[in-house]
Parts: sequence; C-alpha cells; structure tokens
Amino acid sequence: TDPVTQVVRFAKESQGHTDHLNMVSLGRGQGPIAEELIHKAQKGKGRWVFLQNCHLAAFFMPALQAIIES
Repeated sequence: TDPVTQVVRFAKESQGHTDHLNMVSLGRGQGPIAEELIHKAQKGKGRWVFLQNCHLAAFFMPALQAIIES
C-alpha cells in the first residue's frame, strides 16, 4: 500500500500544514537530493523527510546508515 495519504494527513493534524514535510522518491539520481533534505531536516527542528521507494535504492542505504549513525 501507499502510505503517502496517511503521512500527509498526520503532518496536517500534528502541525496544521505540510510545510515541514519533504518527500523524495528514491531511485535514479535521488540519493544526493535525499541526503541534502535529511541534512536540512537535522538543522531545522521539526522538519520531516519521507523517503519513498527505498527498495529501489539499495545503493543509498549505506549512506543513509552513516547519516543516522552520525
């Protein structure tokens, strides 16, 4: 199933809007974009990054793990 609707609804319910929510569908060339959004979210409190289609981005998982561990 596609959880986008539920995530957007939850973002609106919790914050009143979705300005704090960034979504990126991982795939060809999206790793650097996702990484940038995650770093921005780490600096800006309350920001969310929703990574979609992670199963298509096995190449990005080591980078994501390093970001999480740091």
